Amino acid sequence: MLLLAATTAQAQLQDSTLEKYYQLNFITPDMPAYKSLGVESSDLLRPSDVKELALMLSPFYNNGKVGIPKNFGLEFAPWKMASKKWTLSDYNSQGAKRFGYNSSFSIAAASDSTAYPAKLAIGYRFALLSKNADLLRSPYVIDYSIADKMQKLRADLETYWFETVMQRPVGPTQVPDYLEAHKADFYTWLAGFRHKDPTQTPEVQAFVAQFEKLLGKDFDFTRFKTERLADTRDKLVQQMIENYKKKYWNATRFDFAFSWVAESQDTALSNARFSSVNVWATAGLRLGEGAQLLVGGNVRLPNAKTDSSISSPLRFALSTRLLFGNQHFRFFGEGQWKSQNYGTIENSVLLNLGGEVRLSDRFWVVASTGIENLKDRATKSLYSRLVANLDFRYGLNFR
Repeated sequence: MLLLAATTAQAQLQDSTLEKYYQLNFITPDMPAYKSLGVESSDLLRPSDVKELALMLSPFYNNGKVGIPKNFGLEFAPWKMASKKWTLSDYNSQGAKRFGYNSSFSIAAASDSTAYPAKLAIGYRFALLSKNADLLRSPYVIDYSIADKMQKLRADLETYWFETVMQRPVGPTQVPDYLEAHKADFYTWLAGFRHKDPTQTPEVQAFVAQFEKLLGKDFDFTRFKTERLADTRDKLVQQMIENYKKKYWNATRFDFAFSWVAESQDTALSNARFSSVNVWATAGLRLGEGAQLLVGGNVRLPNAKTDSSISSPLRFALSTRLLFGNQHFRFFGEGQWKSQNYGTIENSVLLNLGGEVRLSDRFWVVASTGIENLKDRATKSLYSRLVANLDFRYGLNFR
């Protein structure tokens, strides 16, 4: 019976649909389409979990000015939306589904003071995740396997109760029927664990200790006897995910993205033209349980045919960001070197300090301030400017 219970539990775990469990919401959304519009001084594309729908508004505060944001970004993940009937076994056995599940499209718009002020961008991103960065494949989840362990412990308790407490000489094929018929007696026996009960033996106490290890010291067997096993399992899976986020918020991953940008003299896009193509690659490297190092590069290919101020067809940036914190908030320090060769600015160096705060399951605030050192191409002189930014970000999974 124990083997059957364990096998059944594992099958249920593998056949669980993805929309019911395993949704993450602890990494700040970032979008390639929005990043390519140049609204922020930093060109680092932040690795982030794919949301079915995410919204970004910026800046509420920028370079000393507070106002209603004129710029926005929207991200959506069509394959994740279509995964409602996928199972864990589908995800683990089919690479194409894993790739689609961890990719998304984005669209963004912004306005500036150039001759072509209306900017529109379309982006696409995908992530290559280490196993610890992918909740659905993490060895931590597989090893922890709360649902499996919980059901096996229950089966062990039932067997112990039947063989030791009840001492009924019933054949193996009759055990499930007997347990079903005497379920109330079994729950009454469970309820006595918190009191002085003569049925408590070292074996039973060992079972209780295992339950408490999985569920916490506040686990109440009296309440457990009235709850459906499926409901209890849902709560266990949620607890497992919270523990996972606490431990692996900074797991190693690699994100890649590209975007296409158009610009127009008016918001109706009646005189639109191609502006640039952008490519990003970012590595998020785990540094213990409390830190993560982001190393990224961005290449921009502007439309040199329509802008005589561009002296080189290639613009690129190299960025590093060190984050300290947990799944709820992170502080960071950032450094960036950018070769622009655009307009009067030749090169720039950015030193930035900031933080990411998760206000709820869906809302984030990202704030930063720093100094950007720039080199004038014509005069070869260096000058500095203060940069500051405050963003509001929203991410939603529909299940």
